[in-house]
Amino acid sequence: MTRIDRILLAIAAAGMPIYMAATALLDDRGIGEASVTAPPPPPGIRPPPAASAQAAVAPAAPETVKALRARGAKVTALGRHGSLEGWLVEWGPDDSYTLYTSPAGFAVAGLLYGPDGSNLTKRRLVERGHIQAGELWPRLPPPLRPPEDPAPAKPAGEYPDILLQAESATGFTVGTTGPHATLFADPACPWSRSAAAALADRALKGDLRLRIIPIGVLGERSRQRAVSILAHPRLDLAWFGGETAAPTAAAQAALAFNNAAFDAWGENLVPLIVWRSADGGIRRRTGEIADIDAWLAELAK
Repeated sequence: MTRIDRILLAIAAAGMPIYMAATALLDDRGIGEASVTAPPPPPGIRPPPAASAQAAVAPAAPETVKALRARGAKVTALGRHGSLEGWLVEWGPDDSYTLYTSPAGFAVAGLLYGPDGSNLTKRRLVERGHIQAGELWPRLPPPLRPPEDPAPAKPAGEYPDILLQAESATGFTVGTTGPHATLFADPACPWSRSAAAALADRALKGDLRLRIIPIGVLGERSRQRAVSILAHPRLDLAWFGGETAAPTAAAQAALAFNNAAFDAWGENLVPLIVWRSADGGIRRRTGEIADIDAWLAELAK
């Protein structure tokens, strides 16, 4: 009689059905998995369901997701990839993005790619029926606001160049040393917020002086959010801290001027960052800056 046979007899003597015993048993070599074929359970006793047959349990919403839902976003779980939980965040029909959260509470917005380079985000969205197989993701932003915006507070022609007009727009500055740059950012654009956060971090370290100009060019919701920021007595707290204020006529006029200053560049993408080089030339670039160190070296020239 082997040690496994003796253990099974002891289990049976104790009145425990064999099918309920753990499969990790002591064999003649130590701890290992025994290959045991359990007999069918006695009548009237139901065996525990297999793990694969158990209903999937929805992940507990992390604090980031709870905060987004509290602000009015529709947040749908997309399932797990490795240690990351995926979420679809929807503010409206033309304003959505994917978010990934870690068990430690960190979150990042964007696309998730597998080790083979495949777009896991799009594959999951197609599987769950959120988009069609041939549909573009992330979706393109809606067209810029219609041209019937109010006239800016000051005629653009009063400024000798568009950079001075940009620097005269209503915003706030982060940092006190280093070269100066101006960032046009839409609060409803996740890439604008990401760029503002990354560049502000470097500004606080003394690498540059960053002026952030809130604009609202991605639809009515973006306009409302920009006005609520511009109406706040502390624009920096409103932008980074999520604080808001009731709209005012002055804030609406400031937004009109900011939007006109952005339009003067002829760009249709945000974020837009502009600066004057050491030789007096005007420079610009759109989108997030992947290599901030290289850009700071360019900014200092």
